[in-house]
Formats: sequence, C-alpha cells, structure tokens
Amino acid sequence: MNKKANYRNTKNRAASESIAMKVGQNHATGKLIIKLLEASGYIVEKFKPLRKGFFKGEAGWTDHGRKHVAKESGLNHSMNDDVRDAIFTVLHFK
Repeated sequence: MNKKANYRNTKNRAASESIAMKVGQNHATGKLIIKLLEASGYIVEKFKPLRKGFFKGEAGWTDHGRKHVAKESGLNHSMNDDVRDAIFTVLHFK
C-alpha cells in the first residue's frame, strides 16, 4: 500500500533492475500471505505503513518512537526496525 517509487533515476541500470525486482518480489509475497491467511479463515485488514513523523524519521525509528515501543510492549532488548514495525502494528490493533 506504499506509494509507487521510481528507481529509474539510478545511474547503474543493473542496480535499478535489481531494486525493482526485489520490490516486486516483496509486493507479491505480501499478496500471497494475505491470500493464505484469508483462505485459512483469518480476517485481514490492510493498512498503510507508519508515515515519517514523531515515531519514524528518514533513517528509521526516532528515539521517542523506540522508547514508546519498548514501554508499550515491555520489550527492552535491542531490535531492528522491522521487528519494531511489527510490534507497533500489533500494539495498534490490540
């Protein structure tokens, strides 16, 4: 549900094609996961990713966002942004 990106501005054509292929694979994987969950009887709610702002900046989660996820989840160990995104999603829909 992200806005379409244009990777054709990269100077290296092979790099541009590689990025486009990976984006397409991720998109297809997401669609397959949704189909599998729906076929198994789950209700799937699609939503847009968290926008840049108070919790997320250009380079990832802000310090405030990290502290919020740690406080709300009770998990204080180090985690990458993908794990933090997943935890935030679960907290949002709880």
